[in-house]
Amino acid sequence: LESDGEPNFAKPGLKRILEIGCGDMPLGANLADEMNRLQGETAAKATSVIDKIVCCDYSEIVIHALKDEQSKKEQHEANKKIDGAIKAMYEVEDARKLSYANESFDLVIDKGTLDAMLSDKENGIKNCVEIVTECARVLATNGNLVLVSHLNAHVSSGIKWLDEVVLPGLRSGGPDAKWEIEVHGNDGNNDEDGSDD
Repeated sequence: LESDGEPNFAKPGLKRILEIGCGDMPLGANLADEMNRLQGETAAKATSVIDKIVCCDYSEIVIHALKDEQSKKEQHEANKKIDGAIKAMYEVEDARKLSYANESFDLVIDKGTLDAMLSDKENGIKNCVEIVTECARVLATNGNLVLVSHLNAHVSSGIKWLDEVVLPGLRSGGPDAKWEIEVHGNDGNNDEDGSDD
């Protein structure tokens, strides 16, 4: 939100956000808290900008703990309920086979799920391609997929990751699918030993 309370999104309409592999520290929950804080400082309701935030993880234990934590927080803040506030929803999902309909979300976020899956030397790449494929499937036209990774896309290992994981998943959208890739982060020139790993 801008300081005058107006939503500041490039594309019009309410935003539907999915975080895959959220773990026990979901970005979606932080986003909801920040939107609600901004709502308190402006005239705009958080729900006028964001329709829903879904944080999903494969672990039932993690999702149960997040729901329990959210319930306790809501009970503690029952007298502070704010009209138009947004809250994250927590759901058990396998990111390789998401249950959501095609084009269900305007923004899909992964903060390390692909990195974690790559630790499986036998099925890691296959699993990661499936995840990117599912992210592309549930992403709305003109939506954004944000992948946060420790892999540096400016060096050979990162380029290999883009080539073996990200591109095949995006290409699964068919011949009419259009996408652009932006890389942000270290350009590889800051490595002390000069290696590209």
